[in-house]
Amino acid sequence: MRLHRGDDRRVLPPGVGAPRAAAEPTLRLRGRLRPKLHCVSGLSLHRPAGPSDIQIAGRTDAVTCLPETGCAPATAALLAAGGVARPPRFRVLAVGPDPREIGGMSTVVAQMLELDWGPRGEVRFQRITTGGRVRETMLGKLRRHGLQTRTLRKRIRREGINVLHMHTCSGASFWRSAADMTTARGSGCATVLHVHGAMFDQFVTGSGRTARRLVRLVLERADAVIALGEHWARAIRACAPRANIRVIPNAVEIPPMSEVGKTGREAGAACRFLLLAKLDAWKGVADLIEAAVILERSGAPFELVLAGPGGSAGSVKAVGAMITARGLSTRVRCVGPLCGAARTEALRHADVLVQPSHHEGMPMSVLEAMSFGKAVVASQVGALPEVVEEGRTGLLVPPQDPAALARAMLRLVHAPELRHRLGDAGRRVIGDRFSLDRWREALIDLYEDLLAERLRRHSCQA
Repeated sequence: MRLHRGDDRRVLPPGVGAPRAAAEPTLRLRGRLRPKLHCVSGLSLHRPAGPSDIQIAGRTDAVTCLPETGCAPATAALLAAGGVARPPRFRVLAVGPDPREIGGMSTVVAQMLELDWGPRGEVRFQRITTGGRVRETMLGKLRRHGLQTRTLRKRIRREGINVLHMHTCSGASFWRSAADMTTARGSGCATVLHVHGAMFDQFVTGSGRTARRLVRLVLERADAVIALGEHWARAIRACAPRANIRVIPNAVEIPPMSEVGKTGREAGAACRFLLLAKLDAWKGVADLIEAAVILERSGAPFELVLAGPGGSAGSVKAVGAMITARGLSTRVRCVGPLCGAARTEALRHADVLVQPSHHEGMPMSVLEAMSFGKAVVASQVGALPEVVEEGRTGLLVPPQDPAALARAMLRLVHAPELRHRLGDAGRRVIGDRFSLDRWREALIDLYEDLLAERLRRHSCQA
């Protein structure tokens, strides 16, 4: 068997290796003389004319040989001089929702695609497709999922993907990611499950015994599971003790002080509260409206802006009608979803962000508000206490408690100096712990660790 390296086309005859003094790597293969090859680290592999020749084009870091008999893979690693394997360049395929959609998971996907990953790797994207129809038959779902699986398999092999990064939450999203993970493992990819779901723990505990076992199997077979905080790491570890969990919190870009130094409103104006969330019942929309009723009765000068698309709490129009029915039309406005410059302006003109969720992962809106130097009032759920520190960067309240929420909001209405102190401290926390630079480095370290581990394991097997 002769091996042609794609970069210099040198030929290594059988049994003849490069001298130790030279920096030429050597390659050792196991399996039959006619193996099937597939890429595990960005290699482009094909056969020359000779039946016993294998040509390797591109960066040669690791090759996996699968004998035609279908037995366990026999792996060969290309070792640099001195026997130390070179870390491969990661080529990540991120699978998730459309980054143009509104939502925390879509925002994270958009960040991955916009970041500059430098010479150490690159990130590509495949969108999760939905049925597109209100009612889709089971046969239609199976056809759609089958098409997605075939597309994923082709992209992994054609583009030399070596890491599949799956953004998932609970329910159907998790099972779809499980199917994608099976496809990736069969193609030699490292797999990363990025768990975003605010109710993932309830999804697991509410499932039957067989489903819980499958959840555990999926989490433990993934090469890595990303948790948004220590709270979620404990929840995942409770159902999958052997899962390889990495805590990588969400992150945001920190705007310059010139954009966030002032609210843009005159001194003495009413305190403006802002909710940036989908109008779902579990986001605490009804609790916030009840708290606004309490503030209105107290005579406190305040404004409340609800910004987000309609959800389970009702459409934007229905929530607006609820506000009018409670006599809050002069105090509370429901403006619908805000994106881009409109979202930035809403954050600049706000004094306090409120997040009265019943369940939560690590909401991007809270991180964004803190990066703009805004105080935060949030429920003590999920990973929120790991971001919002009581009395230091914001105020925490029990979930589903409108009276406690109203007391915290009223406290900030009457204490503008407290609002400013909490906002300044929150901005510093974002810069220290939740910046995009730290997030990018954490992901790069994860990808390189996974590929180095796979390369080491394959080298030992060879």
